[in-house]
Amino acid sequence: MAPASRIEKNESKLLSCLRGGLRRADLDADSALIAAVSGGADSTAMLALLASLPADERPRLSVAYINHGIEPARHIREHQHVARQAASCGLPFVAIAIENGGRHDEATLRRARYQALEDHARTSGATAIATAHTREDQIETMLGRFIRGAGRRGLAGIADTRGSWVRPLLDAGREDLRNYLRARDIAWCDDPGNDDKRYTRNRIRHVLLPKLHEEAGDVGFARIVRGARRLREEESFLEREAARYRAFVERDRHLDLVALAEVPDALKPRLLRSWLTDSGVHGPVELDHLEAVEVLLGAAGGSSRVDLPGLVVTREYESLRADIRWEPAAAPAYALTLDEPLRRLPCVVRAPGGEWELSLGTADNTAMACHRAPYFEEVDIPARLLARDPVLRPIASGDRTGRVRGRMGSRKLHDLLVDARIPGRMRRIWPVLTCERRIVWVPGLGAEPLADPSTLGDRNIRVCWRMHLR
Repeated sequence: MAPASRIEKNESKLLSCLRGGLRRADLDADSALIAAVSGGADSTAMLALLASLPADERPRLSVAYINHGIEPARHIREHQHVARQAASCGLPFVAIAIENGGRHDEATLRRARYQALEDHARTSGATAIATAHTREDQIETMLGRFIRGAGRRGLAGIADTRGSWVRPLLDAGREDLRNYLRARDIAWCDDPGNDDKRYTRNRIRHVLLPKLHEEAGDVGFARIVRGARRLREEESFLEREAARYRAFVERDRHLDLVALAEVPDALKPRLLRSWLTDSGVHGPVELDHLEAVEVLLGAAGGSSRVDLPGLVVTREYESLRADIRWEPAAAPAYALTLDEPLRRLPCVVRAPGGEWELSLGTADNTAMACHRAPYFEEVDIPARLLARDPVLRPIASGDRTGRVRGRMGSRKLHDLLVDARIPGRMRRIWPVLTCERRIVWVPGLGAEPLADPSTLGDRNIRVCWRMHLR
């Protein structure tokens, strides 16, 4: 058994770490704190240390255990252990069962666990939730992120506080916590999953970390944790700067690539990372993801795209957009006849998906309309043309039109839309107007001779077409 002086010194050191963690989180005796306890050594020691604080220092404590519902026998054992420890400390205890939708991967379980604890904190009126991450957890996290090619943000490791979450033992050593429990004869539950070396984190824990400790020792480990804290302080400043530039670059959730070119190179990756995260990418944004998006930034031509987990990022000329990934659908099939709408002017015809609308009305022949832009056109069309089976349908492969804005010769509609810098996602829903199956008008492209005064008759229809940008 260790000498009493060593035991007391270890306990004093751990209490100092704990007090520092609570102080950084601004928690005091007026705060309500939930201790998230799994029954493992680290969380068991955290609860014992919290409970040992004097009443004027200790937040109002309660204890929560999460039952993942995966291994019933293990969860029963852990539940009973945590409940006994909470009772021995005279603290309120709650066990929360969570649903995982049949998925048992680590990321899904962590999200479900954190959500359940946040919901409990909200309903119970708690100020914060404490987890027992240690110095070794911090270094394992940093090494794992370094292997994945993380930047400064990833290498800053686990934050002492983030939202309602508090990690008051980040400066405490894992073995020191076990020695504390042994000295007080407090049992804990071992999770066999922590020894499974199929997982990268466990290989880091059992192979890499011991070798690093041989070289660096406790002093080196403590220095790494302090360095991570400094990195987080610098990261906080850089994140604010990146957010300021992002407000300048982002337009309706798209990134303006001309404006992005003016952003300092050191801030571009974190700007892109925050934009991808907010756009809905699954999981952390890793180096491979950033590099794939950066390739898009340097791409030439019209539209190009890259698939990320749960997200599709598309470059459309000088704009970058991100959409939740979906299975590509076939080109929309519709044929909107205008016979009925033309009998009840004025009226509005809309695309089946609402992407565009067409307003029809009687034209004032003394003031011919001819206003064009890629996503808007107002033009007068002879009523005699529209008397011959007028139909709006999506553009089809091989569609061609005649003169466009003074150019001679027939051209493919696809090529005209590309020349007009219309993104691919819009080209597939772009309508054409046919009469007796012959294309007579393509919105936004100014196809003549429909807007030529010499072609107008005694009665003309004023057509106003607008594409809704999304």
